This record gives sequence, structure tokens and C-alpha cells, in this order.
Amino acid sequence: MIDCKKIANQIIRKLKARRKKFLFEPELTIVVCRFSPEIEIFVKNKINLAKELSINTRILKLPEKVTSKTLTTKILELNSSSTNGIIVQLPLPKGLDTKPLQYIAPEKDIDGFSLANQGKLSYGEELLASPTAKAAVKVLESIDFNFEGANCCVISHSILIGRPLAQMLLNRNATVSVCHAYTKDLAKYTRKADVVFSASGVPSLIKGNMLRKGVVLVDIGTKLVNGKLVGDISEKAQRKASFFTSVPGGVGLITVPLIFENLMNALELQFGEEYA
Repeated sequence: MIDCKKIANQIIRKLKARRKKFLFEPELTIVVCRFSPEIEIFVKNKINLAKELSINTRILKLPEKVTSKTLTTKILELNSSSTNGIIVQLPLPKGLDTKPLQYIAPEKDIDGFSLANQGKLSYGEELLASPTAKAAVKVLESIDFNFEGANCCVISHSILIGRPLAQMLLNRNATVSVCHAYTKDLAKYTRKADVVFSASGVPSLIKGNMLRKGVVLVDIGTKLVNGKLVGDISEKAQRKASFFTSVPGGVGLITVPLIFENLMNALELQFGEEYA
């Protein structure tokens, strides 16, 4: 099992050193318009690390029946405010699409939506890429994985995870298959893969008979089942793997620090690398 807590702690140590450059308290605004136990956990984790880094976190709560027009208006208001970073917590309420998120100012877009929407995510443009996608790549870097020519199966085509992750893997010369809920015969793709990244949110979607021995498994999916957070990858599947991440205690531990790494990157874009 890959020690994601160790990776996260390494990132946090670097963040604390970078934070000392700022003579003011940076602010991250999190817009929440859907409420569930999972979302409460995600937001709480962000708030806790923000406190540790002396970063002010503002939670902007909108009603679950918020319209696309209202959400867009709120985002435009935040763009012109003094806040340094903007996150719209996903998933959004049913019936509300992600179109308003394309209006987040690129230099304040901590989740990297503007990059994904514009199709701009080359190797040199990953500064504000999706923290979750960056976390998945960090996991492989921690085991000195050779991306070049590797067969990677990404189970997600979402704008927050699947698409940016696929592009980041292509940037590293991997061969990428992008699968999703409508993919027919998913096992046909997973059996060929050297690495499977799964972010479907379907508990135990990936089973042992869908994999070859020695595969690397990166579990990004999370679902609260009977009060317990579970992932996409079954225990039998984990036994097939040479390396795997767990849920809880896996990619999510790395994602939260990378949100604040993106915030630090955003501050550099806004104020320059030297702070007075």
C-alpha cells in the first residue's frame, strides 16, 4: 500500500515554508451549494489544513436550488473581490451543470476548471491544474513509476478528474484510455492497463478478475456507505496489485495539500514570486 500520508506531509512541510513569504493572510473562498455527509468531510478537511497554514477560509453557502445564473453572478462577484482563490465544491446539485465554473478568473481558479474548459493543459500549464489529478500523478511519482509508454486506464471523464488527469498522463508520454459510466466491457480496458485510476464513486467497481497481476491501482473514488468512506477498488483487486492506494487514507490525503499548493501558485501569479 502506498503511504499517501507520508506524501501529504512532505507537501505540507513545503507549504509551511512558502507560507512564511506572505506578510498578509491569504483567503480561500469555498462555494457550497449542495449538502451531504461526504461534502461536509471534504470541506472540513480543507478548513482544518487552512487553519494549520494560517490561511483564511471563507465558506459561501448557496441554496441547493440555486440557478446557473445566480451561481455565475456569485462567481463574477468573487472574481472582483479581495479573495485569492475560489473553489466551487463538487458535486453540484442535480440539474445544475458546471458551465458557471468556466467564469472563475484563471488566476483564482484553484480547481483548474478554466484550464480544462479552454483545453489548455500542456506540461508547462499544470501550475493550477486539478489538485485531484495532480495527486494521482504524485502517487505514481512517489514509486518512481515510468510513465513513458505505460498503458493507463482512467475511469472518469469528468472535468475535475478524468479529463485533466488524462491530459497530464499524455504530457508524460503515457498511452491513455478514458472510460466512464457508458463504457461497454470495462474489463477489456482494465485488463490491458499497467495502471488503473478509478474515480467512479461506485464501491468495489474494480474486481480482481478485471486486472492483470502486478497492476498499479490508484483509487480516487469515494462513497459513504453505512457511515464508512469506501473506494472503487475491491480488496481482491488490491491483492492483484504491485502498488495500490486505499480509501480512506489515500489520494484524498494528498489532494487537500495540493489545493493549498495551487493557492500558493495562484498568489505568485497575482503578486509575483517576491512578497513585500
